[in-house]
Amino acid sequence: MEQATKRCPFCGEEILSVAKKCKHCKSYLDPSLAPRPAAPGAVDRMLMPVGRPASAIAAGYLGLFAIFPLVGIVAGLLAVVFGIIALKKIKANPELHGKGRAWFGIVVGGVFFVIQLIFGIILLTAALNEQRKPRGRRRMSDVLRVDPGAEAGRFARFELIGWWDQQRLAGAKALVIGAGALGNEIIKNLALLGVGHALVADLDRIEASNLSRSVLYREDDCRKYKASVAAERAREIYPGMRTQAFNGNVVYDLGLGAYRWADVILGGLDNREARVAINRAAAKVGKPWIDGAIERLDGVARVFDPAIGPCYECTMSDVDWKMLEARRSCALLTRAEMEQGKVPTTPTTSSVIAGIQVQEAVKMLHGLETLSGQGFVFDGTHHQSYLVTYSRLESCPSHDAFESVEELPWGVGEVRVGQLVARVADDLGQGAVIEFNHDLLESLTCAACQETTPVLSSLGKVTEAQGRCPKCGAPRTPKLYHALGADSRLLDRTLGELGVPPWDIIVGRRGEQQRAYELAGDRQRVLGGIGGS
Repeated sequence: MEQATKRCPFCGEEILSVAKKCKHCKSYLDPSLAPRPAAPGAVDRMLMPVGRPASAIAAGYLGLFAIFPLVGIVAGLLAVVFGIIALKKIKANPELHGKGRAWFGIVVGGVFFVIQLIFGIILLTAALNEQRKPRGRRRMSDVLRVDPGAEAGRFARFELIGWWDQQRLAGAKALVIGAGALGNEIIKNLALLGVGHALVADLDRIEASNLSRSVLYREDDCRKYKASVAAERAREIYPGMRTQAFNGNVVYDLGLGAYRWADVILGGLDNREARVAINRAAAKVGKPWIDGAIERLDGVARVFDPAIGPCYECTMSDVDWKMLEARRSCALLTRAEMEQGKVPTTPTTSSVIAGIQVQEAVKMLHGLETLSGQGFVFDGTHHQSYLVTYSRLESCPSHDAFESVEELPWGVGEVRVGQLVARVADDLGQGAVIEFNHDLLESLTCAACQETTPVLSSLGKVTEAQGRCPKCGAPRTPKLYHALGADSRLLDRTLGELGVPPWDIIVGRRGEQQRAYELAGDRQRVLGGIGGS
């Protein structure tokens, strides 16, 4: 018997009239017979009576927790994960809702996860870099090195410090400029610490007023050169220290070779012009230097590294420059003018500032972090101290160092201008000139008498009396020069006759090309007994 058929209302295919489900499209002919979507699970029914999946609620709350530090990185990651799970559940079950909470968790959690991950990486990198710093700040247990069986030698107490390297200090070379109140304390401290080599430079002789502020001088030393006596007394404190004195004007008579030789440069000066000269010399040879200044009960110690930070000239105000230019206006320095720069000082303040200077030198020699670009200010009146940070002036001209320095076996007393000009021309090409570190004097002219007298010298060697006309007594006008070429009338003169200081560094230039030449033939002459170091 043939069964009755009908067509499916959904697909149009022929099916049995008694069929409840189309065998072709699988559709239920009676919608009431179709299975209902799965009901929410027990957790969803318990936490979300309004029909939101638990993952959506979790994503929302975790998104809020992602804002907080430390836990935020984990909370943010979980918010993203639960948000994605919630969206999948909502898509599979149209009766559920909570897309807003899910997207809130994904967006907020994701953003704060990325932010805190980046900050975490930055902090971790900084911590690793701090660990890699050579002998940086250490815990107290690392600072002390205790060896009960060790023999108590001269420097045994220093060597208890974990990072201390006495051999490094023994091989160190210090250039100390200024042997007054600050210089005495600097030299004394270097000797006590066992620094092996020191070149002491100063122009002055000892006078009675130095005896109350200078630990190295005695009454019998009056009228002797400060540098010579200080160098000798340093050897008495530490016989293993090799010292040499330089009795001259550091502005004009100390060649750049001494700065290039030194491992550390310390200044104990009382005038701006000498500080500017040291600053420029140190910058040219690429060396940092440690400055000290005292007045009454106050003082400051500061470290300048022109290669990477501010230099001394960056700290000078317009008033400082005007005072310096006024001092230079006559172009001829006098002893009276230099003595006018003296300031009231005490041995107590000089001890504090020089102590900080030498302490920074020790740190510098050990590769530790120093006060580079900063100053330690001491207020002795109220017993306060604080740090100041200086700013680097990009327009400051005193930051460029020699790219390379070639050592020549010549001294200023033997090499002639023409010989050096020819050497520079061979290296750089025809038309090259040689440049000096200071203006040199060629002649003096009296305007009243209309007479010109040839005078070849550095300015530091000419006194005010020599600068006056011997006939009428009027001040004479100096003729200065800074560079010489192949057309100069001075080609047959030696550099020493021109006033170039021993062991100086001369620059050869042709257009943008330049090369520095160290006159190393004078090295032994300047360093004396420490010349082998």
